[in-house]
Amino acid sequence: MTETFVRLTAAVAAHRRLHATCPDPISAAQTPRDRCRAAAAEVRTAVANAARDRVPVEAIARATGFSPRYIDLILDRDRD
Repeated sequence: MTETFVRLTAAVAAHRRLHATCPDPISAAQTPRDRCRAAAAEVRTAVANAARDRVPVEAIARATGFSPRYIDLILDRDRD
C-alpha cells in the first residue's frame, strides 16, 4: 500500500506543479492542454489504482488533498 501512496502523491504533486506555473490553469497559452490532460490522467489512474488496492476513499482524499466527494467523482468517471 505504501507504493500506491507514493505513486498517488507523486501524480498529484506533478499535476499541482504544472498548474502552479500558471496563474490561470485554463490558459492554453501558458499551460499546454496535452500536458495538463496527461497529468490529470495520471492522477485519475493513481486514484483508480489506490481504490483497486482497497485504499479507503478517505485515505485517498487525505493523501491527495481532494475531497472524498471529488474522489468518488473520479472513480465514477473511471468506471464509465
